[in-house]
Amino acid sequence: MRLQCHATRNVVGAAVLTLAATSLFAGCGADEPPAAPPTPHEPGVTTTAPTPREIEEAGGSTVATYVLNIAPDGEVLIDIESSDAGEAVVTPSRLIFDPTNWSTPQEVLISAQDDSVADGDSQITIAAAVDASSTDTTGYANIAVSAIHLTVLDDESVGLVPTQVTMDLSEEGASGATSIMLTSQPDGDVVVVLSSSDPTAATVILAQLTFSTVNWNIAQLVT
Repeated sequence: MRLQCHATRNVVGAAVLTLAATSLFAGCGADEPPAAPPTPHEPGVTTTAPTPREIEEAGGSTVATYVLNIAPDGEVLIDIESSDAGEAVVTPSRLIFDPTNWSTPQEVLISAQDDSVADGDSQITIAAAVDASSTDTTGYANIAVSAIHLTVLDDESVGLVPTQVTMDLSEEGASGATSIMLTSQPDGDVVVVLSSSDPTAATVILAQLTFSTVNWNIAQLVT
């Protein structure tokens, strides 16, 4: 605090000495009005998405967290769901917040589901919503919860797997054998046509193989 002197004159010409007290942090004149109180928080859910937002299909997983913004006066039930359970699932599928644990973040494990299909990378959404059976009356029933978007990275490829790539045959009627199967599950029949690069030297006895969604990973013999 500091004192500042200001000399002024009254109406009859006499000098009047006035003292004005001002704060070191304020300018001359009246004190600044107090700052407005902060706006109170409203019901809401803070969602923390995993980083990075990609998980491997073969055994990959990641974690998202959810926490309430203000204390409820009853239970707030949040249902969590994957847009494609064939690509990723969530555990648990329901979170329960109440007046005692509302400020403690709760984790949801997002686990990729491995399949045998070469279907490419998949975009999935982890959606969350407040369940209508929640007993809270502070306004949580009317809020929207942010969704999380993830990519599940496919680990299959389309191709054939021979058990033997090359073989040596003599020209005196010798024969050899190999077997073939697919690298991933098809969504229909796959017909593999076999041929010899030099039919005068070697021929293929079984020139056509058919693989289906059932036997795609069962090796078929070729002689």
